[in-house]
Amino acid sequence: MAQDAYGWLTKLQDEEAERQSLGAIPYSEAEHKMNPFLHGNETVIAEFTRRDPMTAAFYKTESEPVSLPIFGARRNLTVEGKLFRDPATASVLKVAQVINRQWLDADRASAMEARKAAEKEIERLQSQIA
Repeated sequence: MAQDAYGWLTKLQDEEAERQSLGAIPYSEAEHKMNPFLHGNETVIAEFTRRDPMTAAFYKTESEPVSLPIFGARRNLTVEGKLFRDPATASVLKVAQVINRQWLDADRASAMEARKAAEKEIERLQSQIA
């Protein structure tokens, strides 16, 4: 930075201009429904990217699912630690983690039942063949 103060200032100004440009892009529920990255038509995506690369990058980011890495074995402990600093948020997070665990257990039990039913059906079909 000390060697090229003007270059550093230019870089900061460019970054600020980019942030303002991204902030000016209208994106509501209507635009989300029309987001080409959600529909997977590669021709439309390529045309959109060629026409307006910055808006296309924004739309691509908006099409990605929201991730909250606060549950399960791969949870982000840094995020979790920051959330636990606020007592109200910490209590909500603890309850959410318990609920998430209950849902996972219920899903696992349901999958096991479906597996047993499928195995019985396979055995029934095998017995008809033999």
